[in-house]
Amino acid sequence: MLANFNIASDTIIKTYKEQIDSSRSNMADTILSEPISTNSDSLVSQEIIEIKPIGEEGNALSSQRSDWMVGVLLVSLILMAIIRFSFSKYLHRVIDAIVNAQTSNSLFVEKNMRNLRGAIFMNCLFFVNGALFLSQYSSELMSLKHANNSFSFFLYCLLALLLIYLGKLIVIRTFGYIFNGTKESKEYMHTVFLYNKNLGMFLLPITLSVPFIAYHAVPYLLNAGLIMALVFFLFRIARGLKILFRKHVSIFYMILYLCALEILPLLMIYKLLKSLA
Repeated sequence: MLANFNIASDTIIKTYKEQIDSSRSNMADTILSEPISTNSDSLVSQEIIEIKPIGEEGNALSSQRSDWMVGVLLVSLILMAIIRFSFSKYLHRVIDAIVNAQTSNSLFVEKNMRNLRGAIFMNCLFFVNGALFLSQYSSELMSLKHANNSFSFFLYCLLALLLIYLGKLIVIRTFGYIFNGTKESKEYMHTVFLYNKNLGMFLLPITLSVPFIAYHAVPYLLNAGLIMALVFFLFRIARGLKILFRKHVSIFYMILYLCALEILPLLMIYKLLKSLA
């Protein structure tokens, strides 16, 4: 009986092994007979992730074109620091004179060396910062091929501003001497440079930020600076017209003056910049 049990168990084990071998053989034949699927329905898929740097369209956050601007901006910051810590009282009065005509008149009447030195530093800040803003605007928004954020173009802008205001000073003082209005001509030029001082100071954050921010933000910042310059220009014209009215100058001569000495230089600068494009 024991012999029959051993024979039966051997038969069962042998049959089980044959079934396992048969199933393995069928599985191998199935895998070899089916081609590897490469379409989207395959069990294993690969996903390619594209990594872009921060900024619009992969642009860098800062520009390497600003090497020479760092030196110019350093000069502007030094001038601003001197004005802030050495002529703080004069600085506050100049800012207040934007809307307060009485403060402007008191600054015009007062003649002392401290105010004169403060005025010189603030005028220097205006010319340096104004020329830098013109250079940045021409290169970034007007796409001037001669600008290209070059130091030579900045020097041309600086020279142009100096010549324009030197010519305006000579013409206005000459007219004041000829038509017996020396005091009014001096007061008008005081008003012109008063608003220029404030403009040069308020443009500093804009010119300081342009070389180091993302490209897509530069046009917004420069256009904000242009709007600021136009607002100061309109305030300056309004204050100058009050001086002319006080002198009882005819409206015809006022319009002639505005066209010849205020609007025409701006049109000439714009035409010159467009010709360089």
